[in-house]
Amino acid sequence: MRNRNIYHPIDIRSDFVRKNAFELIVAGQEPLHILCRTLTITMPATNNVPVPWISGIMQLAGRVNQQYTFTATFLDGVDNPYDTLQDLYRWRNLVFDHNTGRISLAHEYKKEATINVYDITADMDDTGSSLQYEFKLSGVWPTNIESITLSVEDDTVLEISAMFAADKLWINNFS
Repeated sequence: MRNRNIYHPIDIRSDFVRKNAFELIVAGQEPLHILCRTLTITMPATNNVPVPWISGIMQLAGRVNQQYTFTATFLDGVDNPYDTLQDLYRWRNLVFDHNTGRISLAHEYKKEATINVYDITADMDDTGSSLQYEFKLSGVWPTNIESITLSVEDDTVLEISAMFAADKLWINNFS
């Protein structure tokens, strides 16, 4: 039998990871994981350090040169016990209270978060999950709730976008 992997590098029983099967779970913020629509993770780059070497320059790894951030868009629900805008606004006010001018201590507003990416085409494992990747984040807090546009001419669901900072981000699980 011919080796078809030369022309088809992905096994015929395999599929690609779909980007529409995910959830964001923020500790103590249940509605954020239910109504999250989009999520963009910015992975930091590492500086390279040039070192003179014999007749050339060798490059070694340096420090990470940017922060861990991600941007998420949430749908705002009405017939729901959760109000995404209200929850995000309360969390943002824990960081800096505009009424009193108080800047909170980090332990008051930083939270733990998990981003789960599922393989919807895979069989479930022993635990009943089809989890493909599990990102863990620590020290998560909203740095910005982006402008909210309301329009009489638009009948779509209200979306709220927010940017988040994180102290650490790591992939905890590859299935």
